[in-house]
Amino acid sequence: MSTSVWSAGWPDRLRSIIGKQGENDVFQFVMLRKGESFGKLLGTIRKTAEGDAAKEICLQHLIQTFYLDADTAGQLREAVCESLARSFCQYMPSGWNTGKKIRERRIDVQSHWEFPSVVTHQNWEYEDWQQFRTQVWSDLEEMNPPADWCPADHEDPLLQQLFEKHCPIS
Repeated sequence: MSTSVWSAGWPDRLRSIIGKQGENDVFQFVMLRKGESFGKLLGTIRKTAEGDAAKEICLQHLIQTFYLDADTAGQLREAVCESLARSFCQYMPSGWNTGKKIRERRIDVQSHWEFPSVVTHQNWEYEDWQQFRTQVWSDLEEMNPPADWCPADHEDPLLQQLFEKHCPIS
């Protein structure tokens, strides 16, 4: 019998799969694999899932459970920042102003920067996330990072500076 991928318990199904790999939660699973895109991580998870479990996990399950587990650990801000760093690693690995189609790749980074949609206690609506994204990105462009700048992770000093200014999430 087939169930909808969004049927009740999807975060626990994903946690069960990564638990078999020895990780405590999805936040830890992601953070231990620096620089890997969420898509690549999903591929890793699907390779280890047994039976139909792989078919029941989608990219948004991974991303949203990452945020749920980060929130539980009191590290939602770090997770949002990490999501931006991973978007850079995926779409601008050679740097902020290096290579071809720079404008298009910057748009890819910004548009693929994932946000939590299931963490509700922050009382942030879609519009709040969009405003936050726009403010961070605008300041980033004004800073005009070095041509080869690509943040490796959420601890990047430039990202930290941006998040100190704009991110009210603790």
